[in-house]
Amino acid sequence: MSTLNEFITPELAEKYAIARPNFLSDVQRSQIVNDLLIKQGEAFILAPREQPHLYCTTLLFDSIIKFQPDFNVEWKYTHFPTLSGFYLFPQAFANYPNITWIYKYP
Repeated sequence: MSTLNEFITPELAEKYAIARPNFLSDVQRSQIVNDLLIKQGEAFILAPREQPHLYCTTLLFDSIIKFQPDFNVEWKYTHFPTLSGFYLFPQAFANYPNITWIYKYP
């Protein structure tokens, strides 16, 4: 667990952005926040879609999809010696329609 300030320190993040998902209602946002709070402190698991996973983008995706079933972002296939399969990269959220960008760095 880390605060936003810790998460975006230059040692950890070269780039970051904060977005508002306008496609979600206030009720859905509240439901998602409550769902995310339940997961606080769970272990980070970098694994492909078809395996148990929990990393930044999948944490958000798995919660959003519960309350907005038609939320459909593109998972990208990648193949590296130690990582192979479909992964969810931040760009998938950046490309999703009806998002307001609150802040981008750099």
